[in-house]
Amino acid sequence: MALVSSFEVLSLKKGKWEVDSVVDNKARAITRAEQLLQEGFFSAIEVIEERYDEETGESHSLVIFNKVKVLRKTREQYTGPERRKGKEWRQNPKKYGREAKKKSRKGSKRRNATFGELMVRGALILLLILFLGVIGLTYIVENL
Repeated sequence: MALVSSFEVLSLKKGKWEVDSVVDNKARAITRAEQLLQEGFFSAIEVIEERYDEETGESHSLVIFNKVKVLRKTREQYTGPERRKGKEWRQNPKKYGREAKKKSRKGSKRRNATFGELMVRGALILLLILFLGVIGLTYIVENL
């Protein structure tokens, strides 16, 4: 049984698929496809493996590589919430600004310290100052 394999590199430009090259090595075909995609002239690149059986005359196709370049949307293509936000803002920008501030502060509420916590903090700071003062005085007395 003689199977013949070839790899076609297809490119999509302006909505039409065109054969860019036909190669007999899978690695070379994928490398060529990645090069074409990086050049940026095409919307998508695809590599198809064609297997042809010479004895039976049958052929089978298998897509082994398919990448689509990410396209930016045009203004007309935005129809969802991102477009509605713009309309709301144009109608009432002050309200929109306040809502945005409330949303940003919602998750980060700060809790006020209780009186006991403040007293403990103050006592710790005073003890630290006293300890450093004692160390400083002993150093001065020893070096006299």
